[in-house]
Amino acid sequence: MKGIKYFFATFFYCGYFPLAPGTFASLITGILGYVVLSLFGIYALTIFFLVVTALGFAVSGDVEKYESKKDPSIVVIDEASGILISMLMVSFFFKSHMLNLILSFVFFRLYDITKLYPVNKMEKMKGGNGIMLDDILAGIMAGLTSLAIILLSGEII
Repeated sequence: MKGIKYFFATFFYCGYFPLAPGTFASLITGILGYVVLSLFGIYALTIFFLVVTALGFAVSGDVEKYESKKDPSIVVIDEASGILISMLMVSFFFKSHMLNLILSFVFFRLYDITKLYPVNKMEKMKGGNGIMLDDILAGIMAGLTSLAIILLSGEII
């Protein structure tokens, strides 16, 4: 059971990538999300987000305990959840053009790495909730920022 928790918490072992595992996991998830969206549509992307998020809440706190370290860098399922919520927000309102999804990725990583308020408040929560909620909030902020840029540009990019 412990191995399965690591498998999901590291998002299929992306968390073991030697350089910037969170960015790597976000990129891989963004690509997977784009493929799911392109082939199966917004409802499939929603299910993908919900499954990843539920798994993240279920396993991330346990892996944190196993590692004896707050929010260990190998746990990247939270990044997967964050990028997916941002992609969902943009794709729900606009066509799923690659540039729209790139905006989601860039702003998600910006908010996740900088931990601006209120993301930093979520990060202080204990266990799996803290691990997951800061990235979900960063993803929501990224989605809103991406939507604002798309709307201000006057066209769907």
